[in-house]
Amino acid sequence: MKKLSDQIITETLSLLQAKANELKQELKSISGDIKSALSIASEDDDKLGLLLLRPLLYELPITHSLALYFYHMGLLDRLAKLKNVNNPNLEVLKLADDDSLIDGLEIKMTGENLFLLQVFIYTLQKNITSIEIYGVYISELLEKGRNGNDDSLFKAIQIDRTVLSTPTFINRIAIAEIKNDKRFFSMLKKSIKNPSRRRWVAYDSSRMIAKALTEAQLLDELSTKELYQIFCEDLKIYPKTGEEPERNLRQFIYRYQKETST
Repeated sequence: MKKLSDQIITETLSLLQAKANELKQELKSISGDIKSALSIASEDDDKLGLLLLRPLLYELPITHSLALYFYHMGLLDRLAKLKNVNNPNLEVLKLADDDSLIDGLEIKMTGENLFLLQVFIYTLQKNITSIEIYGVYISELLEKGRNGNDDSLFKAIQIDRTVLSTPTFINRIAIAEIKNDKRFFSMLKKSIKNPSRRRWVAYDSSRMIAKALTEAQLLDELSTKELYQIFCEDLKIYPKTGEEPERNLRQFIYRYQKETST
């Protein structure tokens, strides 16, 4: 695979970091409105079916969920034009930063369209949280669960308890009941009761960028010096502390890869 230039990598990741931070602030400011709208919708039979779409989105790979979102917003044609550009990830981020595009969609943001948008935004918010805490999307946690990793299922619950209504969880609970798996139900109870256990919050952005580099198949391609340049110098998201900051960063990357591969 031909490695992208350092300039393109940095430009893409810088914009990704900026957009992620901007989105987190926007989601934080409107989260109350979204929860209120979803709560009201749960009492509306016409919208209840749409509300149940939320946990089902977690069963899909994030690319499929985003494709559904762009299809719903009428943006697939715009995305299709980007498939042959040199750096489609960067162009997609620029597309998301296009204010004229948002202005053109305002006329569509009424009724059912607005409600569906709120559902998509809420699931996106939860996926961002999942990456920051565990380094993977909720759909990846569920996939690990389908492959026998119950701990990943419990992690997914701590992000959003609506995952309990997904086919993955329904099947696992049925198997546990048939086998009288008391340990599973004990852990399930603890996971439902306890909120997300956030640890190493200072590394949220680092996990986000590590995930982006992984998806771009670059994390293993970059040297320790190149990673240090990106994380510590260009983006300034990983602390330059200790006598061997490059070694500390490499250990962080190693732990990230180990934790997200199991």
